[in-house]
Amino acid sequence: MSTRRSVLQRTAALTAAAVLATGLAGAGPAGAAAPAPVADPTACAALLAQVLSWPGGVHAPGSPQVVSDAYESHLLRQPACRALPAG
Repeated sequence: MSTRRSVLQRTAALTAAAVLATGLAGAGPAGAAAPAPVADPTACAALLAQVLSWPGGVHAPGSPQVVSDAYESHLLRQPACRALPAG
């Protein structure tokens, strides 16, 4: 069984969709921000290279390399990779 929407219901739905689309467009892109500068970029880069040798990684030739996000997060919390204070 189908019911027809009234003109008021259709207008309200259309208005709500337009307001939502305008609000999302005005909010701008939600892309990733630039990473914060770190205390020692060279040491941090060397530390992050260790993520490629994550124990338990599965890497067959011709397939993408699998790494642990948790291990990368752990490395990013080390002193060499800590972000400089904003200010």
